[in-house]
Amino acid sequence: MSGIFICGRSATAVKCWGSNRSGQLGDGSSTHTVCGIAPDDIDCSGTPVDVGGDLDPTTVVDLQLGRQHACALTSAGTVWCWGDNSVGQLGLLPTGPGTNVPTEITAAGTDVAALSAGGEHTCVVENDGDVFCWGSHEEGQLGDGEEVGTHDTCRGETIDCSAAPVQADLPGPAQMVAPGQFHTCALLVDGDVYCWGWNDRRQVGQADRERRTTPIKIEGLD
Repeated sequence: MSGIFICGRSATAVKCWGSNRSGQLGDGSSTHTVCGIAPDDIDCSGTPVDVGGDLDPTTVVDLQLGRQHACALTSAGTVWCWGDNSVGQLGLLPTGPGTNVPTEITAAGTDVAALSAGGEHTCVVENDGDVFCWGSHEEGQLGDGEEVGTHDTCRGETIDCSAAPVQADLPGPAQMVAPGQFHTCALLVDGDVYCWGWNDRRQVGQADRERRTTPIKIEGLD
């Protein structure tokens, strides 16, 4: 998902490179190389750096990148995130600058089967098929059916958000979830696809341009 930093994993390491504007390289440092054009100078690294903190890289089974945050899923079913948390996309309270080292997101639990990161929100599928999302709800992309403006407020009280995971209002268990910048889609166990969030380019599969805060079945995929 990210366009300004990259992360990868091997059997023994997780490494990131690119922009470190929000600590998304995850090595605990903010003194790499200066990039950008003044006055918009940012910290960055043109070479891969080891993600640090207490995350054991040998346990990482999936790695997902958002716009300025990253999350890892471990073999134990736990989720660790780092980088920007200005709209709760790390799942940490209080919302704000975030963290430059991986932090276990205890609110996500230890029963996570699949993980995915959108622009400024993060979603998981639990072993029972329930989908939970957290972060920005600016366009309804958390999918819990609550209207925009009914959760918390982030980034100068201008964006609806939730750092606590909220359950997407799906009619059945999911096998995977795929967040975009302002929308989210889920593939259910029965093969149906449901989407929600921003629909200005019809990405939620509806003919109008109205956002959907409740998942809508995508017809015509048979």
